[in-house]
Amino acid sequence: MKLEQVHSLTKLDALRHIVSAYLAYVDLPPEVKRMDDKSFEEVYAAYARVWEGNELLDEKQTSSSYAYPEINADWIEARMEDGALLLPMKADERYHAPLIVPMDGYNECPQPLYQAALFKHWQDEFEMMPLAVTQNTWVVRAGRLPATDNEALQLAKEHFMFCQYVLDSFDSVGQYASYLKCNEIWYFWWD
Repeated sequence: MKLEQVHSLTKLDALRHIVSAYLAYVDLPPEVKRMDDKSFEEVYAAYARVWEGNELLDEKQTSSSYAYPEINADWIEARMEDGALLLPMKADERYHAPLIVPMDGYNECPQPLYQAALFKHWQDEFEMMPLAVTQNTWVVRAGRLPATDNEALQLAKEHFMFCQYVLDSFDSVGQYASYLKCNEIWYFWWD
């Protein structure tokens, strides 16, 4: 049943639900919070209202020297001690991971259904595959990087709506977009 739901959700449907759930606790007018039939740009604009005036919204792509740790045997061993799970999965079923190891129910962490829906779309678009999961973190690898600045910015906005904490190590969504164009490792974590 859950897989049928995942397959029926567009990327925009999943983002609408995630942003709607987030905005439920924010003091904004009801028409801003209502996500039905809003385009991607409208959903992002509603989400961005929470961050109005914040430099995080700057879309100018600038370089960053930040790099996530290399995913190697030492990294995996250290995470295994912290309870990380490694999920060997068939290539075409990797997006099932959030349904197998559900992680949600706190802060802004999306429900597994919406995680899986976005993972499916990112798997189709960027050959994304989950590498490891902990109680509050997904570590994934993109097999294909965004090819253009616009594609990278779109992806950065999707990631920001999915998990606001992706910008913790970056000055702005634009700087994160620049990171995505050059780096295959994506981290999603929720405090």
